[in-house]
Amino acid sequence: FPVTIMCSSNFNGNKIKIKIMEDYQANPKVFKDKTIAFYALYFLSLLLGIIRYTDPKYFRDLWGMFWGLAKVNRDSKEHLHGAAVSNLLMNIFFVCTLGVFLFFTIEHRVSTSLSFPLGLLPLLLVVCVLIIYLVKYAAIQFFGWAFKLTHITEQYIFNVFLVNKILAVLLLPMIILLAFSDKSMYGTLLIISFSIISILYIVTGK
Repeated sequence: FPVTIMCSSNFNGNKIKIKIMEDYQANPKVFKDKTIAFYALYFLSLLLGIIRYTDPKYFRDLWGMFWGLAKVNRDSKEHLHGAAVSNLLMNIFFVCTLGVFLFFTIEHRVSTSLSFPLGLLPLLLVVCVLIIYLVKYAAIQFFGWAFKLTHITEQYIFNVFLVNKILAVLLLPMIILLAFSDKSMYGTLLIISFSIISILYIVTGK
C-alpha cells in the first residue's frame, strides 16, 4: 500500500517540501495443506507403536539381530522366525514407510502436474513398492526351489527383510522432517536420507 510523507520546513527563509512515496507490497504466506502428512505419519507412528508394545521381545531381538548377529542366541532367532504377526506388521510398516518417503521426496515437484488428487499418490507409491517386493520375493523363492538352494534363499530373504525393517524405523524421523520442514531444507534432508540408505545396505552387504 502507498505511503506519502509530506515534510515542510523553513531553512534560511526558503521553504523545503519533501515528498516520499513508498510502495509496500504485502507478501502473503502461502498456506500448505498438511492433512496428508498428518494422517500418514499418524498411521506409521501408530503401527510402529502397536508392534513395539504388543511384542517388545520381537523389537529387542530385531535390533539385536541387526547390530550383532553373534550376540543373539538361538531363542531370539527362533522368536524372530516364528513371530508371524509381528513380521507381517513390520513388513507392512516398511512398505508404507518407503512409499510415504518417496511421496515426500517428489511431492513438491509433481503436486501441480498430477491429473488425479494428490492424496492418491502416496497410496499408489505404497502399492508400487509392495508389487516390487512381492515380485522380488517370488523370484528369489522360485530360483531357490529351481536350483535346490532353498536354505540359502530363505536366509537371504530373512536378512534383506531384516535390513528393510531397520531402514523403515530409521527413515521415520526423516519423513517427519521432510513433511514439516521448509523447502530450503529438502536438499539437505534428502542427502542425509539417501546417505542412511546407502550406508545401511553397503555395511550389511545387502
